[in-house]
Amino acid sequence: MLWLWLLVGLGAGILVNGLADNLPPDTLGVGVRRLSALPRCPYCGAPHRPAYWLALAAFLLRHGQCEHCGAPRRLRHLLVELA
Repeated sequence: MLWLWLLVGLGAGILVNGLADNLPPDTLGVGVRRLSALPRCPYCGAPHRPAYWLALAAFLLRHGQCEHCGAPRRLRHLLVELA
């Protein structure tokens, strides 16, 4: 049961991070707004691969760097998932 709650909490952390990065949505021209489909690097704009959507995996596997450009990922992502 503890593992189930840990997974639910981790999923909630991923969701909160995604919403925090994408709200308010990007503006497209004349008042059209949309949410980003995939988590993206704020520096190079490249979408993160699914394995790196989890900030904990990114910090363990890539030392907190973007897998495309090597820019540092925000520490907030890791802290929200751990909380």
